[in-house]
Amino acid sequence: MEFEQRQGHHLDPRQRRKLTSGKKFSGNWVWNKNFWCRNGILDGKELGTDCQIFEIDGTSVRMAREKGKGSTTIYSLQYPAPAPNTFSCYT
Repeated sequence: MEFEQRQGHHLDPRQRRKLTSGKKFSGNWVWNKNFWCRNGILDGKELGTDCQIFEIDGTSVRMAREKGKGSTTIYSLQYPAPAPNTFSCYT
């Protein structure tokens, strides 16, 4: 599958989430060239910085860590979305 790279605009770089596991995540992100770079804290533990690449092809989104050289996750978007904040994920 070939993917098209896209960048977001006017997005809030602050992240604060309570995960389904109950853990708390907070962090920040920036666009650095073609990479989405984030650093974060998960339940008080520093995660460090990871620059990831996101590629979109129709309803498939491929996310690859470590500037595209690390682990990969493919998300399948559904329209209309079944419920807020839900998606399918394949690793």
